[in-house]
Amino acid sequence: MKRKVPLHPGRISGTFRRILVFFFLWCILTGGHPEALWVGVPVALVAAGVSIAVHPAGYPRWSIKGALQFLPFFLWQSWEGGVDVARID
Repeated sequence: MKRKVPLHPGRISGTFRRILVFFFLWCILTGGHPEALWVGVPVALVAAGVSIAVHPAGYPRWSIKGALQFLPFFLWQSWEGGVDVARID
């Protein structure tokens, strides 16, 4: 039998926040057109559900130290990608 996890107010607000973020992104992408809402609302709900499944609350968030360690790799790979695209063979 599956153990039920009690609903925590922080978990509910975090879920609602994710739904709002994805809905806001959808509104930006569609220019806020009302006719896009019939797709946008389900997309925001599914995106929030996938987001919670992939990265549940409580997992470590990214850190400044980690971002600074990643920055040289990101810049180098961006440079190499740009050169590769710009190169004419």
